[in-house]
Amino acid sequence: TLTWCTSCGTVVSATIRGAPSATTVPSTTLVLSNDGAASTDGAVSLTGVTLTGGNVTGFGVGDGGGGISNAEALTVTNSTISGNSAASFGGGIVNTSGTTSVTNSTVSGNVASFPVGIGNSLSSFGGGIVNTSGTTSVTNSTVSGNEASGGGGISNTATTSVTNSTVSGNSGAGIVNTFFATTSLINSTV
Repeated sequence: TLTWCTSCGTVVSATIRGAPSATTVPSTTLVLSNDGAASTDGAVSLTGVTLTGGNVTGFGVGDGGGGISNAEALTVTNSTISGNSAASFGGGIVNTSGTTSVTNSTVSGNVASFPVGIGNSLSSFGGGIVNTSGTTSVTNSTVSGNEASGGGGISNTATTSVTNSTVSGNSGAGIVNTFFATTSLINSTV
């Protein structure tokens, strides 16, 4: 379901719902860009889907998110984000300024890494999830088997909560907070 804003010429909300047996969206990077409005009103809901095979090759924060790059309002429910890659930030999901909610889902096997030859001084962040500016919540979910030099599971520079979830088996640490970031862990395993 897509809701179109006639006056601004953009999609303001969308719902992507998989079949009961799941829907796989291969080789795709879902980009939810900020429409310039003061609020993050472009709501997108992904339910029962698998996003896999996305690849982003840029090196800036806005270039991250091999599976999903979000700057609006994103809800991921009963879904799998796996096997995606980004050259620097958020192999699975990057939240650059919006809100991201991951519930009853799996974020696994995603990679954020600079290519060979770029230099040893550069770091990649958030193999699974990166929250650079905004709010991210992970509830009743698993973040595992992701890779990055910093925050293989989750890298946070803003506000993140992890509730009733497991963050394990990630390369480059489970969760990394930088600057003045806040991460709340409630009844979770890291």
